[in-house]
Amino acid sequence: MNVLAARLADLEVRRARLVSDVAHELRTPLTIIDGQLGGVEDGVYALDSDLIVSIREELDRLHRLTEDLSGLSRAEENAYELHRARTDLAALSMDVTSRLHPQFTHAGIELRHCTSGPAYSDVDPHRITQILANLLRNALAATPPGGAVTVTTSHAGHTATVAVTDTGRGIAPADLERVFERFERVPGSDERRNPDRAGSGIGLTIARSLARAHGGELTATSGGIGRGATMTIALPAEPDPVPAEPAGQVGARPAR
Repeated sequence: MNVLAARLADLEVRRARLVSDVAHELRTPLTIIDGQLGGVEDGVYALDSDLIVSIREELDRLHRLTEDLSGLSRAEENAYELHRARTDLAALSMDVTSRLHPQFTHAGIELRHCTSGPAYSDVDPHRITQILANLLRNALAATPPGGAVTVTTSHAGHTATVAVTDTGRGIAPADLERVFERFERVPGSDERRNPDRAGSGIGLTIARSLARAHGGELTATSGGIGRGATMTIALPAEPDPVPAEPAGQVGARPAR
């Protein structure tokens, strides 16, 4: 009974904090939209295309936040439905990298993909794609023009890994775990200078939860502020498929 009471108390604290965090996240875009529309009513702003674009950006931010909150709810309840399949993480990461490449080119950031060969794992390809896309977008936001982001896949023993390394602002040692806490934005974030890249502060929380749902882990390493960072997904590996024997030679015996 004491353990149950402690768990219920902890749950209430977490719920109260979540409500406070969500209110904080919603307040900024709503305040901006309210201020802009109020300015139009007072004749301070003209309802032109620039203002409409600005309002649309804030609405998009709200839309991303609601999607992330839905994912956060599933993460905290560990209620993911996984559709597992034998997947080559090297090929999957190459596909995700190719799809996001134009965004990096537009930002003046080099995006590279390196692999030592296939890295098979029994995972839900859609969910792993979700993790990788999140990590790449974070790397894009953290890296200044002229920098580089590298996606590396490898297979060693019973573990298959995908690492996303950037040459961006880096992470202080004390913040390497904090970045995975919900609504947590570490000091040094450039969201004010790049509002179009701003996230909800939930993405890494969901990404780590997804990795753990697959029996894996998501970790962060960094040399410190200004020295870039690496996010690594480690998943249980499966052996490479055994090549099929040529047709007509299965079980064949030497001729006498």
